[in-house]
Amino acid sequence: MRTFEKLVQESSKTRNNSKHIKVYDNFLNKEQFNKIQNIFCGYEIDWHFSKTLDEGMHEYGEKYNWQMGHMCYNHDRPLTKYFENIVPILASIEEKEPVNSLIRIKANLNGSTHTNMRSGFHVDFHYEHSRTAIFYVNTNDGYTEFEDGTKIESKENRIVIFPTLIKHSGVTCTDQQNRVVINFNYF
Repeated sequence: MRTFEKLVQESSKTRNNSKHIKVYDNFLNKEQFNKIQNIFCGYEIDWHFSKTLDEGMHEYGEKYNWQMGHMCYNHDRPLTKYFENIVPILASIEEKEPVNSLIRIKANLNGSTHTNMRSGFHVDFHYEHSRTAIFYVNTNDGYTEFEDGTKIESKENRIVIFPTLIKHSGVTCTDQQNRVVINFNYF
């Protein structure tokens, strides 16, 4: 019998390439998108200071290992009053592929830096058949980079969907005040 660790290694070998990365532009209609952008780029949402990655994993050290987060869904329940506003994103994901069970939904805000800074390659969860979707709330010169070198620019109303076991990294922006994404993890 194969161990969980062996399955993760095999999965990384077979799935860590760009053919498993799907990008969709103009993902939501204009009205739905504007509502989400107004909430997550506005001043009313409660952001919480947190580490970007586990200690010692950030490529530029602990000084830069921070971001602002807003937990939307975790532990089988919505955690934000804005949850109903992100349901259209879930519905649109389901038009592309099944969403059987949510793991977590979290919005991330990274402040502008003097140069584009990659946080460090990671996976959100170590679940074999889970998926990750990153929804871009604002346009900026930051991006998501995958370990194979694939780069997905931060363009508003864009989503990238890929197997959760593919290593990826957020990269900060330099041309806007911040970079805002909503991260979905699901089976």
